[in-house]
Amino acid sequence: MIKELQPQEQASEATIAALNKALQKIGVKGGGVKSITRGEVWQFQDAIKYLDQCEWHCMSYRSCKYKGLAVIAQVVDGKLQFEYVGCDRFFAMKKLVEWVSKKENKTTYEELKKALGKEPEDFSLNEWKELMGRRFWQIVKGSDE
Repeated sequence: MIKELQPQEQASEATIAALNKALQKIGVKGGGVKSITRGEVWQFQDAIKYLDQCEWHCMSYRSCKYKGLAVIAQVVDGKLQFEYVGCDRFFAMKKLVEWVSKKENKTTYEELKKALGKEPEDFSLNEWKELMGRRFWQIVKGSDE
C-alpha cells in the first residue's frame, strides 16, 4: 500500500502552494517551502494540529487538549523542518497534580481544594504558584518528592 501511495514522490505545486498558505497563516518563520515529498506533507498534516491549535497557555492541567505535546516548525533553505516538543507549562502542572495527589499529601490536597473551591487539576499555573509559594519550584524541580 505504501508503494502505491508513493510517499517519496515530490508533492505537487498546488500542494506546496496550499502548504505555504497554511504556514503563513499560522506564522511559521523562514519563508516558503520550495520542495517537499508527499510523505513529508502527510507527516506534517498530523503535526500541524499541535502547531496551529495549541495555544501554549492552557488554563489548567485538565484543560490541555494535547497533554503536553506541541510542535515547533520553521522553513530553512526552502525545506520545512518541524519537531514535536513537550510543553513545560503542562509538565509543571502535571508534576504538581501528581505531588498533591499522593497519599501523604492528602491534607494539602484538601486545603488547596478548599482554598479555590475546585479540584487541583483545574488550577492554573499562576494559582499553583500563588498557593504553593516557594514549594512550587521545589515540587516542579523534583526536590520535594
